[in-house]
Amino acid sequence: MTAGPKRSRLQVVLPRPTRPIDPAFRHPRPEDAPELGDLALRAYRGTPDDGDVGTSPQEAAEEMGRVFDGTYGPPLLDASYVLAHEDRLIAGALVTLWKDGPLLAYLFTAPEHVGKGLGSRLVNAVMAALGDLGHTSLNLAVTEDNRAARRLYERLGFVVVQGRSV
Repeated sequence: MTAGPKRSRLQVVLPRPTRPIDPAFRHPRPEDAPELGDLALRAYRGTPDDGDVGTSPQEAAEEMGRVFDGTYGPPLLDASYVLAHEDRLIAGALVTLWKDGPLLAYLFTAPEHVGKGLGSRLVNAVMAALGDLGHTSLNLAVTEDNRAARRLYERLGFVVVQGRSV
């Protein structure tokens, strides 16, 4: 068995007061799992996270199903968001309650929509919702070689948490 990519745990303290949630976002539903899987598969292709959701649409849909069924902790759907454009999902942020607090389990944007600030907008919405729900921090794991993701999270205020794995 080969070791997976090295990941760092990052954490951000949630802001108070929080920002309003973008009205273009909606909460994901379990029936979104196949479309979310396809979106995640396309978003991660060619990145250091390639393969994280599987290698086929079926595997990716099953991985998204695991988020909804609580495999990675109870899903926090009131703090998870998706964005659609022309009736297709183009970005998503899925949050679960894992170990000691909320975990941003997945964040992805369709390749043709990268660079438009959707990831930042989604994470800001997640942080606002979690703050409104009484949470004080948000955790995530980021692949160390994924420089674009690391820059995004650092711009949003996340810092490395030493000695703790997600």
